Amino acid sequence: ASRSETAIACLAQALDATSFQSAMDVLSEGLRGILDCHKVALATVSPGSTRVRVVTITHTGKVNRRAEQVSRIEDALRESVVLGESITFDPVAPTTGPRQLALEIGATSIVTAPIRDTQGNIVGALLATYDDGSANHAAALRRFAKYESLFASCLVTTQSKHADVATRAAGRLWRTAVTLRTIAALVLLAGLGLAAMMPWPYRLKCDFQCEPVHRRFVAAPFDGTLSTTHVLPGQQVQAGELLAELDGRELRSELAG
Repeated sequence: ASRSETAIACLAQALDATSFQSAMDVLSEGLRGILDCHKVALATVSPGSTRVRVVTITHTGKVNRRAEQVSRIEDALRESVVLGESITFDPVAPTTGPRQLALEIGATSIVTAPIRDTQGNIVGALLATYDDGSANHAAALRRFAKYESLFASCLVTTQSKHADVATRAAGRLWRTAVTLRTIAALVLLAGLGLAAMMPWPYRLKCDFQCEPVHRRFVAAPFDGTLSTTHVLPGQQVQAGELLAELDGRELRSELAG
Protein backbone atom coordinates (compact mmCIF):
# COMPACT_ATOMS: atom_id res chain seq x y z
CA ALA A 1 0.00 0.00 0.00
CA SER A 2 2.85 2.34 0.83
CA ARG A 3 4.43 1.81 -2.61
CA SER A 4 1.06 2.47 -4.30
CA GLU A 5 0.57 5.69 -2.36
CA THR A 6 4.08 6.80 -3.29
CA ALA A 7 3.43 6.07 -6.97
CA ILE A 8 0.12 7.98 -6.97
CA ALA A 9 1.69 10.94 -5.17
CA CYS A 10 4.51 10.93 -7.73
CA LEU A 11 2.05 10.98 -10.65
CA ALA A 12 0.04 13.81 -9.08
CA GLN A 13 3.22 15.83 -8.52
CA ALA A 14 4.31 15.27 -12.11
CA LEU A 15 0.94 16.47 -13.45
CA ASP A 16 1.22 19.64 -11.34
CA ALA A 17 4.80 20.37 -12.44
CA THR A 18 5.42 23.76 -14.04
CA SER A 19 7.59 22.38 -16.85
CA PHE A 20 7.95 19.18 -18.84
CA GLN A 21 11.51 18.68 -17.60
CA SER A 22 10.57 18.95 -13.94
CA ALA A 23 7.64 16.54 -14.55
CA MET A 24 10.02 13.99 -16.11
CA ASP A 25 12.42 14.35 -13.18
CA VAL A 26 9.57 13.53 -10.79
CA LEU A 27 8.48 10.51 -12.87
CA SER A 28 12.01 9.11 -13.06
CA GLU A 29 12.36 9.41 -9.28
CA GLY A 30 9.03 7.60 -8.84
CA LEU A 31 10.12 4.82 -11.21
CA ARG A 32 13.38 4.47 -9.29
CA GLY A 33 11.36 3.77 -6.13
CA ILE A 34 9.12 1.23 -7.87
CA LEU A 35 12.00 -0.62 -9.54
CA ASP A 36 14.17 -0.34 -6.41
CA CYS A 37 17.21 0.52 -8.55
CA HIS A 38 20.15 2.92 -8.39
CA LYS A 39 19.32 5.18 -11.34
CA VAL A 40 16.61 5.55 -13.99
CA ALA A 41 16.90 7.06 -17.46
CA LEU A 42 13.50 8.02 -18.84
CA ALA A 43 12.90 8.57 -22.56
CA THR A 44 10.05 9.56 -24.83
CA VAL A 45 9.24 7.63 -27.99
CA SER A 46 7.83 9.35 -31.07
CA PRO A 47 4.37 8.00 -32.00
CA GLY A 48 4.48 5.29 -34.67
CA SER A 49 8.28 5.15 -34.73
CA THR A 50 11.27 3.85 -32.79
CA ARG A 51 12.84 7.29 -32.29
CA VAL A 52 13.97 7.42 -28.65
CA ARG A 53 14.92 10.61 -26.83
CA VAL A 54 16.31 10.54 -23.29
CA VAL A 55 14.74 13.39 -21.31
CA THR A 56 16.04 12.76 -17.80
CA ILE A 57 18.47 10.64 -15.77
CA THR A 58 18.10 10.60 -11.99
CA HIS A 59 20.85 12.40 -10.03
CA THR A 60 22.43 13.67 -13.26
CA GLY A 61 20.92 17.10 -13.88
CA LYS A 62 20.50 18.35 -17.41
CA VAL A 63 20.96 15.64 -20.03
CA ASN A 64 23.83 16.32 -22.42
CA ARG A 65 22.44 14.91 -25.65
CA ARG A 66 25.85 15.03 -27.33
CA ALA A 67 27.46 12.80 -24.70
CA GLU A 68 28.53 9.34 -25.88
CA GLN A 69 27.01 7.72 -22.80
CA VAL A 70 23.57 9.24 -23.54
CA SER A 71 23.84 7.93 -27.09
CA ARG A 72 24.54 4.41 -25.79
CA ILE A 73 21.59 4.65 -23.39
CA GLU A 74 19.32 5.57 -26.30
CA ASP A 75 20.68 2.65 -28.34
CA ALA A 76 19.87 0.23 -25.50
CA LEU A 77 16.37 1.72 -25.10
CA ARG A 78 15.77 1.58 -28.85
CA GLU A 79 16.56 -2.15 -28.86
CA SER A 80 13.92 -2.69 -26.17
CA VAL A 81 11.38 -0.58 -28.10
CA VAL A 82 12.02 -2.44 -31.36
CA LEU A 83 11.63 -5.83 -29.65
CA GLY A 84 8.68 -4.55 -27.61
CA GLU A 85 9.89 -6.22 -24.41
CA SER A 86 12.13 -5.70 -21.42
CA ILE A 87 15.79 -6.69 -21.65
CA THR A 88 18.34 -7.34 -18.90
CA PHE A 89 22.04 -6.66 -19.54
CA ASP A 90 25.05 -7.30 -17.33
CA PRO A 91 28.79 -6.73 -17.77
CA VAL A 92 29.19 -10.18 -19.36
CA ALA A 93 26.30 -9.73 -21.80
CA PRO A 94 27.14 -10.77 -25.36
CA THR A 95 26.19 -7.40 -26.87
CA THR A 96 29.03 -4.88 -26.89
CA GLY A 97 27.05 -1.65 -26.42
CA PRO A 98 25.14 -2.47 -23.20
CA ARG A 99 28.17 -4.28 -21.76
CA GLN A 100 30.30 -1.17 -22.32
CA LEU A 101 27.55 1.02 -20.84
CA ALA A 102 27.28 -1.14 -17.70
CA LEU A 103 31.05 -0.98 -17.23
CA GLU A 104 31.12 2.79 -17.71
CA ILE A 105 28.47 3.56 -15.09
CA GLY A 106 29.69 0.90 -12.69
CA ALA A 107 26.44 -1.07 -12.73
CA THR A 108 26.21 -4.77 -12.08
CA SER A 109 23.18 -4.96 -14.36
CA ILE A 110 20.92 -2.85 -16.57
CA VAL A 111 17.22 -3.36 -17.31
CA THR A 112 15.43 -1.65 -20.19
CA ALA A 113 11.69 -1.72 -20.81
CA PRO A 114 9.17 0.00 -23.09
CA ILE A 115 6.35 1.99 -21.49
CA ARG A 116 2.92 1.22 -22.98
CA ASP A 117 -0.42 2.97 -22.61
CA THR A 118 -3.76 1.16 -22.13
CA GLN A 119 -4.02 0.59 -25.92
CA GLY A 120 -0.62 -1.09 -26.02
CA ASN A 121 1.11 1.82 -27.79
CA ILE A 122 4.72 2.42 -26.76
CA VAL A 123 4.94 6.06 -25.58
CA GLY A 124 8.21 5.91 -23.68
CA ALA A 125 11.02 3.73 -22.39
CA LEU A 126 13.06 3.38 -19.22
CA LEU A 127 16.52 2.14 -18.35
CA ALA A 128 17.24 1.09 -14.75
CA THR A 129 20.74 0.49 -13.39
CA TYR A 130 21.51 -1.79 -10.45
CA ASP A 131 24.68 -1.88 -8.37
CA ASP A 132 23.53 -4.87 -6.31
CA GLY A 133 24.28 -8.27 -7.79
CA SER A 134 21.38 -9.82 -5.90
CA ALA A 135 18.70 -7.54 -7.42
CA ASN A 136 15.49 -9.34 -8.42
CA HIS A 137 14.81 -7.91 -11.88
CA ALA A 138 11.71 -10.02 -12.50
CA ALA A 139 10.05 -8.78 -9.31
CA ALA A 140 10.95 -5.19 -10.15
CA LEU A 141 9.41 -5.50 -13.62
CA ARG A 142 6.24 -7.04 -12.15
CA ARG A 143 5.91 -4.05 -9.82
CA PHE A 144 6.44 -1.70 -12.76
CA ALA A 145 3.76 -3.51 -14.81
CA LYS A 146 1.16 -2.63 -12.13
CA TYR A 147 1.72 1.11 -12.68
CA GLU A 148 2.91 1.07 -16.30
CA SER A 149 -0.31 2.42 -17.88
CA LEU A 150 -0.58 5.14 -15.22
CA PHE A 151 2.98 6.32 -15.89
CA ALA A 152 2.33 6.14 -19.66
CA SER A 153 -0.83 8.24 -19.31
CA CYS A 154 0.99 10.79 -17.14
CA LEU A 155 3.87 10.92 -19.61
CA VAL A 156 1.56 11.59 -22.60
CA THR A 157 -0.63 14.08 -20.71
CA THR A 158 2.35 16.04 -19.39
CA GLN A 159 4.04 16.06 -22.78
CA SER A 160 0.86 17.30 -24.47
CA LYS A 161 0.20 19.90 -21.78
CA HIS A 162 3.62 21.51 -21.97
CA ALA A 163 3.80 21.13 -25.75
CA ASP A 164 0.62 23.26 -25.98
CA VAL A 165 2.21 25.89 -23.75
CA ALA A 166 5.34 25.87 -25.90
CA THR A 167 3.23 26.08 -29.06
CA ARG A 168 1.31 29.07 -27.75
CA ALA A 169 4.53 30.78 -26.71
CA ALA A 170 6.04 30.09 -30.14
CA GLY A 171 2.86 31.47 -31.74
CA ARG A 172 3.14 34.68 -29.72
CA LEU A 173 6.79 35.04 -30.65
CA TRP A 174 5.94 34.45 -34.32
CA ARG A 175 3.15 37.03 -34.30
CA THR A 176 5.45 39.53 -32.59
CA ALA A 177 8.18 38.86 -35.16
CA VAL A 178 5.70 39.29 -38.02
CA THR A 179 4.44 42.56 -36.52
CA LEU A 180 7.99 43.86 -36.10
CA ARG A 181 8.86 42.89 -39.67
CA THR A 182 5.72 44.64 -40.95
CA ILE A 183 6.56 47.81 -39.01
CA ALA A 184 10.15 47.70 -40.25
CA ALA A 185 8.94 47.28 -43.86
CA LEU A 186 6.54 50.24 -43.53
CA VAL A 187 9.25 52.43 -42.01
CA LEU A 188 11.61 51.46 -44.83
CA LEU A 189 9.01 52.26 -47.51
CA ALA A 190 8.24 55.61 -45.86
CA GLY A 191 11.94 56.43 -45.75
CA LEU A 192 12.36 55.56 -49.43
CA GLY A 193 9.33 57.70 -50.31
CA LEU A 194 10.72 60.70 -48.44
CA ALA A 195 14.13 60.18 -50.00
CA ALA A 196 12.55 60.15 -53.48
CA MET A 197 10.76 63.45 -52.79
CA MET A 198 13.84 65.33 -51.57
CA PRO A 199 15.69 67.59 -54.11
CA TRP A 200 19.03 65.85 -54.28
CA PRO A 201 21.87 67.75 -56.09
CA TYR A 202 22.88 66.43 -59.49
CA ARG A 203 26.47 66.98 -60.55
CA LEU A 204 27.88 66.60 -64.07
CA LYS A 205 31.52 66.99 -65.03
CA CYS A 206 32.22 68.11 -68.61
CA ASP A 207 33.71 70.86 -70.82
CA PHE A 208 31.37 73.76 -71.64
CA GLN A 209 31.24 77.30 -73.00
CA CYS A 210 29.13 80.10 -71.51
CA GLU A 211 27.17 82.27 -73.92
CA PRO A 212 25.14 85.43 -73.14
CA VAL A 213 21.37 85.37 -73.23
CA HIS A 214 21.32 88.53 -75.38
CA ARG A 215 24.11 89.25 -77.82
CA ARG A 216 25.14 92.92 -78.55
CA PHE A 217 27.46 93.69 -81.45
CA VAL A 218 29.40 97.00 -81.00
CA ALA A 219 30.73 98.65 -84.18
CA ALA A 220 32.75 101.82 -84.72
CA PRO A 221 30.96 104.64 -86.65
CA PHE A 222 33.75 104.63 -89.26
CA ASP A 223 36.53 102.43 -90.51
CA GLY A 224 39.85 102.55 -88.77
CA THR A 225 42.66 100.61 -87.17
CA LEU A 226 42.14 99.27 -83.65
CA SER A 227 45.05 100.44 -81.57
CA THR A 228 44.10 99.43 -78.02
CA THR A 229 41.55 97.05 -76.34
CA HIS A 230 40.54 97.47 -72.69
CA VAL A 231 38.50 94.25 -72.21
CA LEU A 232 38.87 90.52 -72.92
CA PRO A 233 36.48 88.27 -74.86
CA GLY A 234 33.59 87.19 -72.57
CA GLN A 235 34.41 89.80 -69.91
CA GLN A 236 31.42 91.42 -68.17
CA VAL A 237 31.25 95.23 -68.76
CA GLN A 238 29.06 98.11 -67.69
CA ALA A 239 27.17 100.56 -69.87
CA GLY A 240 29.41 103.49 -70.97
CA GLU A 241 32.61 101.61 -70.21
CA LEU A 242 35.47 102.17 -72.70
CA LEU A 243 36.01 98.98 -74.65
CA ALA A 244 38.68 99.87 -77.21
CA GLU A 245 40.45 102.75 -78.98
CA LEU A 246 40.97 103.37 -82.71
CA ASP A 247 44.15 104.76 -84.25
CA GLY A 248 43.12 108.34 -85.10
CA ARG A 249 46.17 109.44 -87.09
CA GLU A 250 44.61 108.72 -90.46
CA LEU A 251 41.42 110.57 -89.52
CA ARG A 252 43.33 113.58 -88.19
CA SER A 253 45.37 113.66 -91.40
CA GLU A 254 42.22 113.76 -93.50
CA LEU A 255 40.69 116.50 -91.32
CA ALA A 256 43.88 118.60 -91.58
CA GLY A 257 43.82 118.03 -95.43
